[in-house]
Amino acid sequence: MPNQVLITGATGYLGKSIARKYLQSSEDQIVLLLRAKNQTEFQNKTSALNQQLNAPDGRVLFYPLDLNQSMPFEQIATRNIRTIIHTAAITRFDVSQEDAQQVNVDGTVRLLEFAETCPNLEQVGLLSTIYSSGLKSGLMTEEFLDDNLGFANYYEWSKWELERYTLQSFAHLPCLIFRSATVIADCNDGSVTQYNVFHNTVRLLYQGLLTLLPGNTEVPIYLVTGEFVTNAIFSILQAAVSPQQQIFNVCHSKGQSIGLGEIIDTAFGVFSQDEQFVKRRVGKPRYINLDTFDIMMKQIGSFGSQSTRLATATIQP
Repeated sequence: MPNQVLITGATGYLGKSIARKYLQSSEDQIVLLLRAKNQTEFQNKTSALNQQLNAPDGRVLFYPLDLNQSMPFEQIATRNIRTIIHTAAITRFDVSQEDAQQVNVDGTVRLLEFAETCPNLEQVGLLSTIYSSGLKSGLMTEEFLDDNLGFANYYEWSKWELERYTLQSFAHLPCLIFRSATVIADCNDGSVTQYNVFHNTVRLLYQGLLTLLPGNTEVPIYLVTGEFVTNAIFSILQAAVSPQQQIFNVCHSKGQSIGLGEIIDTAFGVFSQDEQFVKRRVGKPRYINLDTFDIMMKQIGSFGSQSTRLATATIQP
C-alpha cells in the first residue's frame, strides 16, 4: 500500500492547493477530509474537488468529516498514514469566541488525538498564522510566544491557543507549525481566486468609504501568494527528518515586506487609471491612532449611515 497524506480542510484555499502540490510532486496517496452536513453535500463536494484536482484513479480518497463530533475519524484506516496536514479552520477576523474555540481549538485537539492512533505517523503539519503573535510588536521568532499583551480578535487568540495545546499537551507528536502571512494572490502573476479582508479593505478605499484609516504608514504588512505558502509547507515537510516539534514563520523578512503607506499609495496609483474613480475625486485616507479610531467607531454607531457602519465594522477586528 502507498504512503498516505491526510489533509483536512480540502475544500479550502490552501488545503486544495497543498493537495494539488502533493499530487503533482509526490507518489503518495492523498486522503482528503471534507466537511459536509449530509451525504448529498459530501457527494457534491467530492465531485467538484475531484474535477478540480484532476487526479488519476486511486490517488485520492475522500471522507466526510465533522470535527464537532465525538468520533470524527472512525471511518479512516490509520496504518498507512505517514503525514497529516491540518488546514481546516475559521479564518475570519470577526469570528466569535465560541466558534473559534469549537473549530480552531477543539477541532485541532481532536485531530491530534487521532494522530496519536496512527502507528506509522512521521509528521503533522498544522496551519497557523503570523497573527498568533497578537498585539506584540518587534521581532517575532520561530518559537512559542506569550499572550501578555492579548489579541486583536478571537481568530488570533484561537491560533495562539492551537499552538499552545500542540506544544504543551502533544509534545510527543512530530508537529510542525506553519505561521502563514496573508495570502493576497494565487501566484506572482497576480491572479486572485479567493478574496479576503485585504481585498475587501482595498475595495472600501476604492469606494471612498474609508476616509480615516487606523495605522502607522511605516508598519510592515506581510503578504504572500498561495504558491509561496504551498511550496514552503511542501518543501519543509519533504525535508523534515527530526521528530522534534518546530515552528516556521511562512512569510518574507521585514526588509522584503511592504509598508502600510506604500500599499495605500500603490492602490491609489492603480485606482487613478480608472476614469470613474478619478471623476469621484476620492482622496487617500487620513491615518489615525487606535484611540481616535475607537472614538470614531462609537460616533458612527450612533450617527453613521448603514454603509459607513458596515464598512468600518469590517476592519474593526
